[in-house]
Amino acid sequence: RVLDEGLFSKALHQQLRQMAQARQTPIGGEAVFAYVGGPRTKTGAENRYWSRIGAQINSMTLGPEVVLANELEIPTAGLVVGHKYSIQGHEAPFAKETITSSLHRSHEALEQLVVDFLERIEPPAFANRLYRFHPSGDKS
Repeated sequence: RVLDEGLFSKALHQQLRQMAQARQTPIGGEAVFAYVGGPRTKTGAENRYWSRIGAQINSMTLGPEVVLANELEIPTAGLVVGHKYSIQGHEAPFAKETITSSLHRSHEALEQLVVDFLERIEPPAFANRLYRFHPSGDKS
């Protein structure tokens, strides 16, 4: 596989950003994601490690699905709804709010954005290249 564009589609990313702007729903910038196999609780040492190597988000989701979508030549985009920092000493930008209210507000905004996306999506072409090798040499 050659990731000319990367794991995430720039065209889908731009469509999501435009839809969010039209709804006046703030979307942060791009982030570096670290995949953590799960389900399990991440340790403090793991969280510190990923932060040191530049990961801004670490989670048990998104990784396998994005790789599979690329294997199937499906352009993907990712939205991360965050509500807390995993690294001790880092405070969430909304520290005065409860996690429950943060998740509720994020859920509503994400639901609206997903509905808009499903109704208005303009499917882009897959921008990466896949090389498939057949043991028999038969390409059919």
